[in-house]
Amino acid sequence: RWSGQAPPGVRVQIQDMQAMVRSLDFQSPDAAAQVIEAGFGVMRYAYGLVENPFLEETLENFRPAISRTYYVALDRLRSEIPRTSTFFQTLADAATSGDAAQVVSAIRAFGERQRQQVLSLLQQETA
Repeated sequence: RWSGQAPPGVRVQIQDMQAMVRSLDFQSPDAAAQVIEAGFGVMRYAYGLVENPFLEETLENFRPAISRTYYVALDRLRSEIPRTSTFFQTLADAATSGDAAQVVSAIRAFGERQRQQVLSLLQQETA
């Protein structure tokens, strides 16, 4: 749910994030943390669009676990940082065109990729 002004705001949030990713030194010790924080910034912006306090509270409660998992993947696999930017662009495109199925599909695919990467890294650590 959003007013006519929200989609441009989403695009601005995504463009700001993409600009940050483009200017980022991927080898910087805090590169992963910067990308994660920017992603959560986009998510926090979206809270105001959907006006769902239950969803907001649920996502904020999951945030520490999501952050840790995401950090493991991005910190070890710096080449994945640009994929995050692409993921958010896909979300913005799907949301502004009203394609809810594409939003769900993009989130599932991104989450599954993150999950597989973290599991692979954990398996390498235990081997």
